Amino acid sequence: MDSLVDKLKRTKATAITLGNLSDGEKRRALEAIADAVAKDKQAAQEANRRDVDAARAASRSAAYLNRLTLTDKVFDLMVEQIRHVATLPDPVGVILERRMLPNGIELEKRTVPIGVIGIIYESRPNVTTDVVALSLRSGNAVVLRGSSSALNSNRVLVASIHRGLEQAGVPKEAVLFLDAADREVVNDIVQQDAYVDVIIPRGGYELVKKVQAVSRIPVLYHAAGGARIYVDESADLKQATTICVNAKTTRPAVCNSLDTVVVHEAVAATFLPKLVAALSPFQVTVYGDERARQIISAEKATDELYATEFMGLSLSVKVVSGVEEAVAFIGRFTKRHSEGIVAKDRATINYFVGNIDAAAVFVNCSTRFHDGGEFGLGAEMGIATGKLHARGPVGLKELTTYQWVAYGDGQIRT
Repeated sequence: MDSLVDKLKRTKATAITLGNLSDGEKRRALEAIADAVAKDKQAAQEANRRDVDAARAASRSAAYLNRLTLTDKVFDLMVEQIRHVATLPDPVGVILERRMLPNGIELEKRTVPIGVIGIIYESRPNVTTDVVALSLRSGNAVVLRGSSSALNSNRVLVASIHRGLEQAGVPKEAVLFLDAADREVVNDIVQQDAYVDVIIPRGGYELVKKVQAVSRIPVLYHAAGGARIYVDESADLKQATTICVNAKTTRPAVCNSLDTVVVHEAVAATFLPKLVAALSPFQVTVYGDERARQIISAEKATDELYATEFMGLSLSVKVVSGVEEAVAFIGRFTKRHSEGIVAKDRATINYFVGNIDAAAVFVNCSTRFHDGGEFGLGAEMGIATGKLHARGPVGLKELTTYQWVAYGDGQIRT
């Protein structure tokens, strides 16, 4: 039986091949994968039902089950995403800079693949196809380590992906799936810096912290998610209600959903009852500070709750004196992922945007737009909240680095 290192060596060897595939070859490979995945829909969903049944028997949360389930809509979108990524411009070989040096050397800076990307992710089997599509389109080999809860689903999806690669004439070793429920494989993979160039943990904050703590490989990560939206006294309150309800209820289990509404004291008495009434059909549990609870019926909010990524139908409320207090409050509890403001006053908006430290800031629109697909990136590997190399949705361009090439004619340095 091959060791992990043996498997990684073969995947590493394919990275150069992938980096030299033409635009057309990569497009054809993704189309072949999309066809294969679509053909195996019934098998994938049957496997997924086994995973969901096991998760339900283990008393997993509704949010967890939501992320795990491959509905018809989710599955069809997976296939559509693969095909869409195939149509995106090739991010490899783009000339970022070109200039002639005084000594006659022509210097060129161009994009190249990162090499081998390792991704460690939880529950969502649709991540498998998104990651493969983005990695191959950007010329990267990929190592997949999904959670044990999605093992049956991922086995079928990876078998389809391998069949598509073989049909396109691309080595199937370009996609290495670590088919193991043992969590120790995570500790093993993050030590293999000779064969993996970057690790992307995609899941809960505990997973991210664990990977950061033990990895010898550079980590492109996001911390906990969740969003806050500040509703200013200048806001259109009808618009603010619609935005907050959308940000909270459309998919409460995802990382760009709303956790806290911060509202200006001048409009709190008008806005909060309208917001609570609009949320009531969704059975959202509302927590509030003392000032909010004088206006609406709500459970008592605490600092612990304000710091919580709910991943479900819960929402906290904070009443503030103005944008300065709102920014200070958000700065205290932000995860630097997604933050928003609803306001008409341009000076207020500019102050908010200029003083909020987050990967993305949303002005008069829902934080639910913080997504690679919505940003026109095709799909995403995740949302990075760090500040080096990539920030926000990690799409094709973020999966490349660059290389300097110097074209000379015998020049030597003296």
